[in-house]
Amino acid sequence: MSILHMAHDALPAHQFFQNTSIIKNWQDRRPEFLDIYDHSTLRFVWGHSVHEQMLYFLNNPILFTGLREPVQRLISAARYEAHLAELQGRPFDVNEWLPSQRNPMTWFIIHRFPTLAERDNASLTPFERAKRALQAFHHVYFTDTFDESVKTIFDALGVEVPSMRSNVSPKPDLAVEIDAANLQYDFELYEWAREEFGHRPFDPDRPASDRLAEFLSRSPQPSVLENFLANSQAGEYSDWKVLDEVIEDRIARATRLLKEAEVYRRRRNL
Repeated sequence: MSILHMAHDALPAHQFFQNTSIIKNWQDRRPEFLDIYDHSTLRFVWGHSVHEQMLYFLNNPILFTGLREPVQRLISAARYEAHLAELQGRPFDVNEWLPSQRNPMTWFIIHRFPTLAERDNASLTPFERAKRALQAFHHVYFTDTFDESVKTIFDALGVEVPSMRSNVSPKPDLAVEIDAANLQYDFELYEWAREEFGHRPFDPDRPASDRLAEFLSRSPQPSVLENFLANSQAGEYSDWKVLDEVIEDRIARATRLLKEAEVYRRRRNL
């Protein structure tokens, strides 16, 4: 969230896209990814609902992400979920939520980069699949390398590093007991990434990996991206209890655009 806030401050609207907070895009009347008319203007794409199929819309994409120590990450995630549930007016029981969180960091990467991760390769463990996805990345940063990575990211964007905006949203002091056995693959992934990326400087000019180049040489699958984004959007709108309102709003906007297109067509035919 800190990087997201800083990129929002540093870049003009047409160069920036996020879907960490899908509801905010709708509230701010910002287009979702497939509603953007010209993707060539985008310089920064970030979010919980990014997907590998988005890469086909971008020129020479540079992939980077951050990994946290698995136990600390899950504790933070639990407190965030409790805070979000309070804002959305829905119940949240951490003891019911935790059993569903088995290696969440690993599966998060696999679900968003399924081809790069060889998701359907049953001979690979989840760790090995997530590892294959990250092998296509230019950089992975960690808590202790955050400041240095942020500077390199904004240098690559050609903008002055904005003032640090830490993620300081209030979160409940929630007691969370983590069973480390449920994070086996997350620990493997974190330790491998520390070894692979921890001592490698972030070089945005480094050529894309062979795995990324091979992926981008394939034909895109628009329906895969459409389904992924539609499910992400519907889920968040439902959690915020605005799904019906969003649908009505989108229908109204689509109707208005159709009317404008018809007026334009008639004028062209005069």
